[in-house]
Amino acid sequence: MALRATPVRMQRQRTQVRANVRVAAATVAVCLAAKVASACPVCFGASDGPMLQGSNMGIAALLVVTVAMLGAFVLFGLHLARRAKQSQDDATRPAGTGARLTDAPRGVWR
Repeated sequence: MALRATPVRMQRQRTQVRANVRVAAATVAVCLAAKVASACPVCFGASDGPMLQGSNMGIAALLVVTVAMLGAFVLFGLHLARRAKQSQDDATRPAGTGARLTDAPRGVWR
């Protein structure tokens, strides 16, 4: 079922197109006219300066966060593997033997 083109709908579409054209024209004007939009000093060959130091610190911060998150995933995986092994050991223990004091998780009975 095709939508009928009513005058209100057509006016709304024209208004939306005009708004999109204005936004695109403003974006192009800012990019072409702004001195700030030109390349950074590092791109022109400056090997040290505050911008390069700031970039290096940003890269270091992102690396620290990435390594910390990967480490957390690894530790969680090891935790799950240890819990699975403990659960399997508990399931294979003969019935009636009960839990021994040394089998308790840390902080429960100790």
